Amino acid sequence: VKIDVEGAEARVIAGAMKVLTSMRPLLLLEVNDKALRDQGNSAASLVSSLRDLKYEIFVFSPITGLLESATDGSPLSANVVAIPHESVSEILSLVG
Repeated sequence: VKIDVEGAEARVIAGAMKVLTSMRPLLLLEVNDKALRDQGNSAASLVSSLRDLKYEIFVFSPITGLLESATDGSPLSANVVAIPHESVSEILSLVG
């Protein structure tokens, strides 16, 4: 599922709880901290919500273009991939 809603990503996640917990889709999100803050949220809060739902957060490496785990405190890339914890190994084996 691609989510690019100019800062309303946290609202989409909040409204999609049933789908995220039952169907467990892979998510591609465009994350713009300023746009999120303009709507009363933040990139850190969005990531925290996804992690609470047992999603692992990945960013695209600026060097290789491949997915790499997002580390706390490091800036997120503009595009973030959230993978359900139980699907990480399978998804990474397909793309890497």
